[in-house]
Amino acid sequence: MKGRAEIHEFVQGLLTASGDDGPLADSDSLLFSGRLQSIDAVEIVVFLEEISESILRRWVSTRSRSTASMRSALSRRQLRNPIEAGEMRDQQES
Repeated sequence: MKGRAEIHEFVQGLLTASGDDGPLADSDSLLFSGRLQSIDAVEIVVFLEEISESILRRWVSTRSRSTASMRSALSRRQLRNPIEAGEMRDQQES
């Protein structure tokens, strides 16, 4: 998963910047162990917000393209068979 790798790399960068070159496991409690400070947690939250916005934008873009493709296919189908296309449109609306 690309997102997981990005998060791991970001957190590892925070650790390295603070002089901690130790291994990093998903289950590590970085704040309670003192490896990261509270300001680092804020940086992680901001980073996660940026990633989630990017993922959301890609998802919306994909949905928009799918909807446009579906509308285009519906338009082409209406030219061939107006009755069947009307039934197809009614099913999509319900």
